[in-house]
Amino acid sequence: MKTARKGVASVTTWHLRVVAVFVPCCVLLWGLPEAVAEDIPIPERVRTLGPVERQRIRYKNASLLEDAHRAAAEGKYGQALRDFRGAAQNDPGNDHIRVFLVRTLDHLGKTSEALAICTELLERYPQYADLHLSRAYMLQRMWKYDEASQAFENAIKELPDGDPRRVDLVRELAAALVAAGRTDDAIARYEDLLSDEFDPAAALHYHYLLKASGTGGKSEQLLKRVLSTDRLSTTLLIEATYELALVHQAAGRNQDYVKCMESLVEKAPNWRFLQEFAAGLAALDRVPASLEAYERSLAFAPGPAEKHRTCMSAAALCMSRNEPVKAKQWLEKASGTEPPDDNWQFRMAQAEQAAGEYGAAIDSLLAQSTLDRQSQFLLSFCWSRVNQPGLALYHLNKVADLETLGLADRYTLYSNRGYLYFEHGCYNAAYRDFGAALALRESDTLELARAKSLLLLGRIQEAERAALPLVERLDGQPELKAQALEVLGECSLAVNDYSNAANQFEQSMAADANALHLLYRRAIARYKDGHINEAEQDMLRHIEEELPVSGVMWGDYAFVEGQLKKYDEGIRAASNATAIYRCDISAFQEMAYQQMKDCRNTDARESFASAIDLYTATLPYLKGDDAAKYAQEQRDARLEYSRLDKTWGAEVYMTRIDIEEPIASVAETAAPVLVPQVGAIVTCRPPTVGFRNGKEFDVFVRALANLEDNSFGFDKETLQGGLGIAWKPFASVNYRTSLEKLFKIGDNSEDNWLWRHMASIDYGETRPKDENVWLFARGYGEAGFYLDDTRRWIYYFEGRIGPSFAAVDNVVLTVPRLIGIKRWQSNDQDGIGTYDMLGVGANLRIREGEKRYVAERWYLDIFAQYVYGWFRETPEGHDKDSFEGWMFGIDFVK
Repeated sequence: MKTARKGVASVTTWHLRVVAVFVPCCVLLWGLPEAVAEDIPIPERVRTLGPVERQRIRYKNASLLEDAHRAAAEGKYGQALRDFRGAAQNDPGNDHIRVFLVRTLDHLGKTSEALAICTELLERYPQYADLHLSRAYMLQRMWKYDEASQAFENAIKELPDGDPRRVDLVRELAAALVAAGRTDDAIARYEDLLSDEFDPAAALHYHYLLKASGTGGKSEQLLKRVLSTDRLSTTLLIEATYELALVHQAAGRNQDYVKCMESLVEKAPNWRFLQEFAAGLAALDRVPASLEAYERSLAFAPGPAEKHRTCMSAAALCMSRNEPVKAKQWLEKASGTEPPDDNWQFRMAQAEQAAGEYGAAIDSLLAQSTLDRQSQFLLSFCWSRVNQPGLALYHLNKVADLETLGLADRYTLYSNRGYLYFEHGCYNAAYRDFGAALALRESDTLELARAKSLLLLGRIQEAERAALPLVERLDGQPELKAQALEVLGECSLAVNDYSNAANQFEQSMAADANALHLLYRRAIARYKDGHINEAEQDMLRHIEEELPVSGVMWGDYAFVEGQLKKYDEGIRAASNATAIYRCDISAFQEMAYQQMKDCRNTDARESFASAIDLYTATLPYLKGDDAAKYAQEQRDARLEYSRLDKTWGAEVYMTRIDIEEPIASVAETAAPVLVPQVGAIVTCRPPTVGFRNGKEFDVFVRALANLEDNSFGFDKETLQGGLGIAWKPFASVNYRTSLEKLFKIGDNSEDNWLWRHMASIDYGETRPKDENVWLFARGYGEAGFYLDDTRRWIYYFEGRIGPSFAAVDNVVLTVPRLIGIKRWQSNDQDGIGTYDMLGVGANLRIREGEKRYVAERWYLDIFAQYVYGWFRETPEGHDKDSFEGWMFGIDFVK
């Protein structure tokens, strides 16, 4: 019966599972009928022939049967059938030949004919189990599971005691019963079998039946009993351990599952079990252990395809846990097992995109042979991240070209493209796409995005109307509600409703505790509302919370600290702003002003220089009002740089008076007007103390003399020298005081100490923006006190006014210029120091043009005016107390 047992044993565990889901088993039947023919003593039905005739028939059939068996062995069943039929015709009473006919017909697919012969034989030989098995298998293939079940029952009943095939046949019977819809009967047959004698293999098959039928409540105890069996085969041990692990997993007993699988992979470390264990560990969120199992399974992978599958599964696990770097490592391993295909390229692009390597992700996506919809979407996203909005939109629009999009896909396209337009500042296009998406499906998120688009388009009222209802509708979504309140705050800020803006930003932060970025926006609102200290506190909290600080915010924070005169903090903030954005002109300029106010002159000069260079680089790209504004700011920066850069100065002047007779024969050192005079002054500004936040300190030396009558030569007898210091103590008030030692050079000069106080106020001294004609006015006052003999006080007041004309660049003509002067002098022995004067004339001023860093360091005035004046008393030696005539001169100041 070895051949017959081989045929039965070929029905495996897999066979049972397949039959249980109504798939007919495939049985090798050739050996079974042959065994019947060889081992079963089937009697001949016709015994009327004599010995000679029987010998003749055997001789006649010998070659036919030999040929038939040879053809069957070679798979030539048609030839075998012809030979067997011929032999049966020669010997119609030989049932052995009919058994071979059953086998051959079954191989040729003539199951019905084979089944009829088999049934006929069973009527004569019902006690033979192998015939019942042949019939059962044929009935199974004909989907007659009820009849097949009965045939298996008959076979089992006819088996002799102790036949080892009994367990396998019960399994075959159970499979047929399940296929016939009689699961309870199948379970009962296993229960009967195991109650007589526990067989581990049968118990495992019983577990499979319970598992397939969804009645696996007994499986755990059944499998544990299998595993406790003595001398259990390795195959059964491994299979039972694996099944018990699955039972634990299905029941949620995670620790028991892990323990079983660990035991399993130690006993049988094969690729299949390690793969499943890795997936199970991943489901339990034990990622390191799962990756270790994947790594270990590589050593047991049967081939490159399995290794590739392992690496791809591990990479997917890493991506699901947002570990793109590890995912890339696994994908690199996968590329070493099989050539990268489109799926590999896409997964690598996903990992590179998640790692922020957008350029590499683009290369991976473009390496695909075809770009499907997912690839187009991802490629669009990556192009947007490398600031290529045109390519991003191109690939996003290609999604629509792949095929006709359904409503869901159109919604995805419009919403994604809207966000892409929004991110790249195309707010009109974003607004349109958001609207198109909303026409397909309602979405508060897209309504909010559309409100933001309206805000950034400057459509403030529409944005406010769109955001207001969202605040109520999003009450259960704090993050989105906070964003809607933020939009309302920005709308209030845009219309200068600073108090309301601050309140709305505060409500937004109250709705979402993570909306702390609005501390900065609330600081802006509070600053503009005049609450500078509160603005500072908001900005400080923003920084203390370690939130991202932009260069713009550092610049604004610097401005706030400057307003509070906290220059150390302000300078540090401005420095941070310029470190983030090296082209931030306003930050450089603000830093320069604060450094100047904090008396860091060298640093201030460098900061002004940086700002000036940035203005120079920017101005060629500006037009209109922006260009004029930047040009004026650059000029102001150059003026400040020039003040900081000043180390010495000079003034040379000459005044000629053409009146009826000479007024004085001595040089006037304080407020000289009626004296024709030439003079020069040289100043030196010491470092550190010379210029401190608009306060100035200079040392000067000067020489002056009267002009000779009717000549431009100076009168040596009136040559006067002086050495002194000058101090401007206020940054915002043009007031100076000086103390000067006058020393005698010519005979008509003097030795004395002169203490002077000088103040002035100007209007229209510089050309207003875009004006060719403007009003100029100046008021000047001076008080001087000579401390030694001759001691005297001098008070002097002067006013000038007139229209100024911009002739050409850096040249200004003021005409007519009206002038009024009042001078008073104590101890006025000759009477010429006290007078009043009015005049009209013109002044031409030529200024230094703007250089790279400096501007207007010098100017030259050329003036002429006709004057009329009168003394308080008629001077000694004069006939009258009035005078008139022309005054003209030049004055060069550096």
